[in-house]
Amino acid sequence: MVIPKQNCGTIKLMETPRRLTSDQRGFASIVIAMVMILVLSLITVGFAQLMRREQRSALDKQLSSQAYYAAESGVNQAVSAINAGYFQTTGIAKTTCGTIRGDTYFSKNTVGSDPNVSYPCLLVNPTPPSLQYSTIDTTAPKVVELEGLDTSSGKPTSISTIEVSWQDPNGAGFAPGCGSGLFKPAGSGGWTYTGLLKVELIALNDGRGNPAFDRTSLTNHAFTAFLCPNSSGSGQVGSLTYFSNIGAASGAIINGQCNSANPSRSSTASPPTPLNCNAQITTLNNLNESTFFLVMRSIYSATTVTIAAYDGSGTQLNIGDAQVLVDSTGKAQDVLRRVQVRVPVHNNYNLTDGVDAAASLCKQLQLTPASANNSSTSASCPVP
Repeated sequence: MVIPKQNCGTIKLMETPRRLTSDQRGFASIVIAMVMILVLSLITVGFAQLMRREQRSALDKQLSSQAYYAAESGVNQAVSAINAGYFQTTGIAKTTCGTIRGDTYFSKNTVGSDPNVSYPCLLVNPTPPSLQYSTIDTTAPKVVELEGLDTSSGKPTSISTIEVSWQDPNGAGFAPGCGSGLFKPAGSGGWTYTGLLKVELIALNDGRGNPAFDRTSLTNHAFTAFLCPNSSGSGQVGSLTYFSNIGAASGAIINGQCNSANPSRSSTASPPTPLNCNAQITTLNNLNESTFFLVMRSIYSATTVTIAAYDGSGTQLNIGDAQVLVDSTGKAQDVLRRVQVRVPVHNNYNLTDGVDAAASLCKQLQLTPASANNSSTSASCPVP
């Protein structure tokens, strides 16, 4: 359509409108950059966290070592007191944590000059309820003094039953039986089970108030038994009466009634026992004696042994003058380490294995030339 020009002047032409376009390439770059920054931030945070964990782990190891050695310092302090006769003299256990004001051995619990390293809890029990021995070997006998103590009064009381619990430290099995062919050669063709345990018991009197350390009393009252790791009768405790197996009847075999489920025995077992094989020596209360010497030696292989004592009513007694139980907790900043050790009161006694062999206790003297006033042999020690 044509529009006529009806007035003077110029006519301004209408401009054609521009079309706007959007370019998204810059926005995509921003998103990519933000994602990369986020990923790098996560990686950085992860590395920082890992480094913190490694640093904390290294610090924990260092603090753990310091806490362990602090606990060992507490043990050494207790051993110093034991060796000085502290508990034998006072008879008082250390049953509370912390220090004892004015005491020679327990007045401090810090280690060196660092206040952050200490043993805040040190407990010492000179009369534990049982004795534990990690290794009874096959060479030298282990001689133990057992003194039964009442748990309430702490006074010596008559021992009625001694229970011996043992097992192989490496988990060896048990013998199928303990008959006449018991003592076999060691090795693959013979004995391959948990070791036998030879036990000898020596009372300090003969049941009539007389000392038992003369030759006749030792001959008539020495008790010797061989504890056999028998697999039969699991859940029970083998037993042997003292008075029926002394003197000429000594040397009997007690079946240990071993059970690999020990110490998690059935609730019907009374009293419960801590190790695989268990045997009891009973009727000791007829002696009215609170102290015995127990001689132990393993046969074939070393064994781990626990000893417990009971009175006539079956109540477990504490045991004195044998082991001291030391429980020490070390601390380094916020890390704790606990150490339990058993320290022997005596290293050993000068008693040999084989005290039941009365002939070996007597040495004979022959004089040459013989005279009317000297006998060639002792009347109390006849020539065999």
